Amino acid sequence: TLKGLGGDHNSTICQFFNSSSDLLDRLHHLTPVQAQILLKGLNQCTNVDIKDPKFFDRLGQLVCFYPKKDLKSPNDNFMFALVKSLENCSNNVQGILQRLVKDTNVETLTPEKIDKLGEALTELTVSQVSSMSNDTVNQTVLSLGKIKKWSRGQRKILIRKIKSLHDTFTAKDLKQLNSLMAGLNTMDFEKMNGSELLDTMEDKAVAESSKELESLQKRSIVNSILRSVKVSSALQKLPESLISEVPLNELQNAGDDVVTLDFLSQSKPWKTGQAIALISHIKDKLNNTENIGKLKDAVKGIGCKLISSLKAEVVRSLARNPRAMAEQIRCSAARFFKVQKSANPDYFSSLTADKIEQLPAPYLLFEPSIDDLNLIPQALCSNVLELLSQTNITVLPRVAARRTALLGYAKDCLKMTASSLTEDQGNSLGPLVCAFSADEVKNINDAVFPEIMDQLRQCGRFEGKKKEALRNKIISIYSSPADWTVDTLSQLGSLLEVLNKDDIKLIPNNEYTTAVFQQLLDSHTPPQGFIISDFNNTADFSLLYEKFFILQKDSQDSKRRRRETECAYRPTVEQILNLGQSNSFWTAEQLACMKPQTFIDSVEMLTDIPTLSDEQLKALKSIAVKAYGSSLTNDQLASLKKITLFFTEDEVKQHFKNIDTDTIGAISEYKEWATDNYSSRAKFIVEELLAGQGVETLSSTQLSSLGYFICTLNLTQIRKINVTSFRSSARDIGENMCPNVITLSALKDKAVEAFIPVKEWTGAELQEIGTIAAGVSAEEMAELSTSSVMFLTPQSIVLMPPKVLSAMSVEQIKNLGVRNSASVTAAQKRALSSNQLKALNENIQIKGGAGSVQPLLATLLALVLTGVFY
Repeated sequence: TLKGLGGDHNSTICQFFNSSSDLLDRLHHLTPVQAQILLKGLNQCTNVDIKDPKFFDRLGQLVCFYPKKDLKSPNDNFMFALVKSLENCSNNVQGILQRLVKDTNVETLTPEKIDKLGEALTELTVSQVSSMSNDTVNQTVLSLGKIKKWSRGQRKILIRKIKSLHDTFTAKDLKQLNSLMAGLNTMDFEKMNGSELLDTMEDKAVAESSKELESLQKRSIVNSILRSVKVSSALQKLPESLISEVPLNELQNAGDDVVTLDFLSQSKPWKTGQAIALISHIKDKLNNTENIGKLKDAVKGIGCKLISSLKAEVVRSLARNPRAMAEQIRCSAARFFKVQKSANPDYFSSLTADKIEQLPAPYLLFEPSIDDLNLIPQALCSNVLELLSQTNITVLPRVAARRTALLGYAKDCLKMTASSLTEDQGNSLGPLVCAFSADEVKNINDAVFPEIMDQLRQCGRFEGKKKEALRNKIISIYSSPADWTVDTLSQLGSLLEVLNKDDIKLIPNNEYTTAVFQQLLDSHTPPQGFIISDFNNTADFSLLYEKFFILQKDSQDSKRRRRETECAYRPTVEQILNLGQSNSFWTAEQLACMKPQTFIDSVEMLTDIPTLSDEQLKALKSIAVKAYGSSLTNDQLASLKKITLFFTEDEVKQHFKNIDTDTIGAISEYKEWATDNYSSRAKFIVEELLAGQGVETLSSTQLSSLGYFICTLNLTQIRKINVTSFRSSARDIGENMCPNVITLSALKDKAVEAFIPVKEWTGAELQEIGTIAAGVSAEEMAELSTSSVMFLTPQSIVLMPPKVLSAMSVEQIKNLGVRNSASVTAAQKRALSSNQLKALNENIQIKGGAGSVQPLLATLLALVLTGVFY
C-alpha cells in the first residue's frame, strides 16, 4: 500500500526521493490523502527538510498540499518561494495561503513584496487589508489590479483607499484598476463617459476583469454606454461578460445589417429572450444546414414553431449544437422522425448501423416511441444503446415514464435483468442505471455493483426507497462504516449521500477522513434559486456537511484548552473559512459568542451560506451591531446581506438612513422583504432610497437594484414608474417572485405600456418580463400565442392563480414544455379539466414514453395530478 512506502528514515519514499530529482514531478492527480501519506513519509527522511525552500521545486505536486502546521511565522524568503511554487497547482490551495499570510504585517508591505506575494494577498483578512496604508495602495494600484481573486469586501476597502487621493474615476482609470474596478459603486460607472467606457472595455485586461462585476454594476455600465452609443456599435465592442445585459428593446431595434449570421456565429452568452429577438432578424435564412450550423448561443432563440418548418437535415444540424435547450431537442426530435416516417413508413425497420450512428444522441431521450424503437432490427439495438450511453438523462423529469421505458428497452436488448447484470452490460446501460427501481438495485449482484458506481454517481440525487436500497447495498458490500478505510470513502464518493445519520456517525474521525470529505465537498455546488423538484438532480450532502463540521471542530478542540465560561466555544476565522457551507451547523449560541473582529473578518463567508436558520441569523445580527458600532456605513450594511432582515423597526430607522443603490441591491434578493412581516421596514428602506423624490425619478439601474422591494410598492407608485426605465430593467424586475397577484397585475400593465399588448407577446417578451407574466388575466392568458407559451418561465407558472392557468387551451398546454409543466402546482392541477390534465401529463411523462398507456393507468395518473391522492 501507499502507507507502506513510508515509515522510517530509510523507507522506499526516501530512497525514491534521493535517487531521482524529478520523481515527484511525475506524480499527477494526487488526492489529498495520497499527498498527506507521501509528505509524512518524506518527513521521516534524514536528509529531507520540506521546510527548506530549496526543496520546494523537488516536491512537485506535493507542494500543493503543503502542511499548514509548518507555516507558523514564515520569513519573507520562505513565503515568496512557496507562493511561487503554488502558482501551478490545480487543486484548492486557499487554506495554505490563508495560513501563510495570517501573521503578515501589512504595514511593512512594499511594492516589491506585493509583486512577489501576488494572489496570496487575497487571503489577507479584511482587517489586514484595512491596515494597509493609503500611500502603499496608491503606489501599487497596477500590481494590486492584476490580482484577480480579491473578495468584494477587500475590493471595497482598496477602492476607498484609492479614493482618498482620487475624488472621481474616468473610464480610462479602469485600465489601471483592472480587477479592483469591481469595488466601484454603480454611481461611479454611471458618471463615466459612455463612449470612453465602451472603448475601454475593448482592453483585454479590463474585459477579463469585468467578469468579476456584480450584475448591478454590469447593468450600470451597459446603461451608461447605451446612453451615448448606438446599440449597433455597442454590440460589436462589448465583452462577453456584459453582452447579456443589453435590454431586449435595444436588440429588437438593432438593424439587420448588424444582426447577421456572421455576427451570431460569434460565441456570446445571450440570454434566451435576447436570442429570440436576434433570431427574428435572420429566421428566413435558417432552413439551411450551413447557416444553422453557424449559430452559437443564439440557437436558444429558435422556438418549436420555427423548428416545425425546417427540413429534417437542418433540424438534425440544430440538435448537434451543444447550446440547444432540452425543449428544442424535444421539438427537433419530433420534427425529424415525423419527416422520416412521412417519407418512408418503414423508416425504423429499414434503419442501418450507419444511419443510426448519424442520429443525434439526445433525440432518443424524447423520441421515437418505444413501439417505434422496437421496429429497429434486433441486431442493431446495441447501436441504439451506444447512442443512449452518450446522453444526459437528467434532462428528463425524475418521474418521467420515459426513463423506465428506455431502461426496459435496454434490458430487452441486452436480454438481462438486474440480478443477471454484468459489468459490460452495466457499461452499455450508461446513464440508464439511474432508472433502476429500488427492487432492481436490491437485486444487482454485489460483485457487479462497484463496477457501475461511476454511472450511479452521475445520477445525482436519490430519494425514498431507491435511496434506502442503495444504502443497504453499500452496507452489504462494504460492511459497517466504522471499518471503512480512506480507499472505501474515496471509491464511494458522492454515493455517501445515501447513508443515514447513524451510518455517517460511524465513519472514523481522523485526518484522512477529513481530507476525503474536504475534497468531496469542495466539488459540490448546492442548488441556488428557484428549484423544480422533478429536475433537482443535485445530491443531498447535508449529512456530509455536518460530518465535516464535526471533523473540523474535533480537530480544533484537541488543540484548545477548555474554558468553563459563559462562552466555552468561540468560532475562529480560520475555522469559519475552512468550514464553508458546514458553518450552518454552529448553534446560534456559539455564533453569538463569536468575537466582533472574527465576524468582521469572516462576514463574507457567513453571509454566503443559504441554509442558516433565523436563530443563527439573529445571533449574527447581534454580533454585527457590536462589531460595527452604532452607525453602520452603506458598505457594512451591504456586506450583511440576509442578516439585515433581522434588524428591528428601530434599528432599520437608525442604520438605513441615506441608503444607496448598491446597498439596496446587495440586500434585496430575499423574498421575505415582500411579506407582511417585513412590509413596514421594507417601505422605510425604499423611502430612504427615494430621498423625498417620486418613484418616477428612479433610473433603470435603481429599479434593477430594488429586487423584492419592488413588490412593496403600491399600485399608484407602480403606475408612476418611468416607462423607459422599466423597459430597460424589466428582466431584473421579472426575476422577483412577488407573492401578491395585485402587484403582479400592476407590473403586467406597466409591461404592456413599456412593450406591446399581451396578445402580441412573443417568447422574447415573456422571457424578458419573467414572473411579471403571472399578472395576466384569464382572458389575456387565452390570447397568448401557442408558439410563445414554451418561453414562460417556471417561476411565472408557479405564481399564476389556478383560474388563470386553467384558461389555457389544451393546445397551449401541449406547447408549455417539460420544465414549465413540471412546475405546475397541486392547486393549479385541481383547476384543470381532464383534457388539460392529459396534455400536461404528456409533457411531464414525455409523450410516447411507455409505449401504450393502459386506460386504467392513465386515469390513475390524472387522479394523482389533480391531487386526489395527495
